[in-house]
Amino acid sequence: MTPKTARRLHAHLARVVLKGDQCWSSCECGPSRSTPSPSNGSEWSGVGSTSISLRFGTVPAILDPGGVHEAVSARMWGRTLRCDKMFIRSNRSAPVANRRASNSDSIKVPLTRPPGAGVLAALEGAALIAGHLVATPLIGQKRLQWGTEGSEATAALPGDSLVAEPKWSYTLGVGIDAPPEDVWPWIAQIGQGRGGFYTYQTLENLAGCKVTNTTEILEEHQNPAVGNAVHLHPTTPPMRIEIAEPPHALVLFGEPADIGEEEAWGVSTWQFVVRDGSPDRSRFLTRGRYDYAPGWKSRLAFGRFPIEVISFVMSRKMMLEVKRLAERDA
Repeated sequence: MTPKTARRLHAHLARVVLKGDQCWSSCECGPSRSTPSPSNGSEWSGVGSTSISLRFGTVPAILDPGGVHEAVSARMWGRTLRCDKMFIRSNRSAPVANRRASNSDSIKVPLTRPPGAGVLAALEGAALIAGHLVATPLIGQKRLQWGTEGSEATAALPGDSLVAEPKWSYTLGVGIDAPPEDVWPWIAQIGQGRGGFYTYQTLENLAGCKVTNTTEILEEHQNPAVGNAVHLHPTTPPMRIEIAEPPHALVLFGEPADIGEEEAWGVSTWQFVVRDGSPDRSRFLTRGRYDYAPGWKSRLAFGRFPIEVISFVMSRKMMLEVKRLAERDA
């Protein structure tokens, strides 16, 4: 299996009876066979007999013959794989188990389009922005700390010193059932012309962003470095990477004027922080800090209204999509 194919396949769990040491499955798009590696029996890979390949990933010692365990089915972009038959065969002369899944046991994994694509998603994003604009007097302050726990909203984060005295800021948080190492790849590739923003793609493209949100890890964008440019829009000045500390911190800094110019009319940060949680869990935080000059142009570009509302709706969507993608592959 090529690395490109492997990246496009994502494991999903289904309960089956495992009573042998070879697992065979039959799917709509063709049969496939998976066999344990000769070393320890825990590395399972599949090779489709038609046009698909199934990667079962690493399954540790749960493969105890004779028990009921978590087995793995496959998911491929653009296809629906329905596993309607699965049976186990031993290396010995006679089979030791044969199980045909009922309709309720069948594994059906529908795959959706990229995050935020389509008219309905665009309408959802637009409606949320409109609703939050109206509700700002009631929920505006709570929105600045959405999803945070304990002192997360006020604790120091990498990149705070870039805008030491912001006129306004926000900190958002979400828990992810995956370790930081599984969350980081999705953050590392954020950007226009890169992996996208995992937000409302169609809505962003109506504004000319020319974004494509990916559902794959893009190897060519996995090494963000200090000084690299990250574009939010093809016609606006990019943000610059100021901190890159995988798998815990990526900080972007924006200043739409030449560095060192006294006339710089606004500065901002976009901070992504992934903290270790309980075993195999993470806390994903994003923070934005803004400062601006007194003029109307500066206030419009970096002031809280209406940027905060748009930023909240888009950031919340992004964080929930990163959570979904990281947990899917964990």
